[in-house]
Amino acid sequence: MTANSAPSSDYEVNLNPDDIFRGLLSKMSVHCADSLDWLRQRSLRDKCFDLIFLDPPFNQGKEYRHYDDDADPAQYWAWMTNICKLAYNHASDGASIYFMQREKNASETIAALENAGWTFR
Repeated sequence: MTANSAPSSDYEVNLNPDDIFRGLLSKMSVHCADSLDWLRQRSLRDKCFDLIFLDPPFNQGKEYRHYDDDADPAQYWAWMTNICKLAYNHASDGASIYFMQREKNASETIAALENAGWTFR
């Protein structure tokens, strides 16, 4: 299709993948911060997330500089539920969440998501 041609029901559009990628990147941002602090500081009217990716510590005793990875399971899952709830509060309508977790924790992960307000389709 050229600039002077009339649109028809059948036409080809040539898109440059580099232009598409640059356009997507211009709409994205990455924030390096404590997720709980950062989410708590945002207005609840700010429904800015279309995609949320969680890859938390798995509570299996791994050495971390600023986190005790050997917490009481009830305390750990309350923490996970709180994070999921804060993320849900800032998610746009129809947003998706990807929650990395050990297979043995599948039922706890689903419960944390459901208790935070997320639904499954």
